[in-house]
Amino acid sequence: MRVIISTVQVPFIVGGAELHARNLEYHLRQAGHDVEIVTFPFKFTPERFISDMMSVISKIHFDNFGWVSVDKLIALRFPAYYVNHENKVVWLLHQHRAVYDLYNEETADSGLIDLKDKIYQFDNRILGSCKHIYANSKNVAQRLKHYNQLESTPLYHPPHGDEQFYCADEAYPYIFYPSRLEQLKRQDLLIEAMR
Repeated sequence: MRVIISTVQVPFIVGGAELHARNLEYHLRQAGHDVEIVTFPFKFTPERFISDMMSVISKIHFDNFGWVSVDKLIALRFPAYYVNHENKVVWLLHQHRAVYDLYNEETADSGLIDLKDKIYQFDNRILGSCKHIYANSKNVAQRLKHYNQLESTPLYHPPHGDEQFYCADEAYPYIFYPSRLEQLKRQDLLIEAMR
């Protein structure tokens, strides 16, 4: 089967979403599929750029490329999940959180307000038309249900290099938490749990 994984990336930033796409590509190849990752460049400002990207990506069709047909599209992130394909599934890693759970009505300017309206319309219409939506966590699935009234199935992916993990005979006196330090990564929950 020919599979395209569509995603976005801020140039020069590699994180969990990029590793997720590469890991998915690797495992699909191991299962015998022909796989390509198509990555759109992304930046979080200005709002006009995001709006233009949404419009452009929503007009792209990945059903075939000349004589090469594509059997399945797996879309991962906003706005890459706007790409059209007759057999598209979404494995939702991120919506544009700046207009969802991180949105602050008191500080939003007119550009962000307009972008919020457009994203809600696009997400409801385009995600609502997908064959199936998987979410990379229960939290992401709950957000999608809360803001868009759309159902999704939580589907946790194994971490990169999972075949190298094992349970030690005894616990080590530390917790390894591989993540950048920021409030969205919720390190505070771990610290509170240790108190």
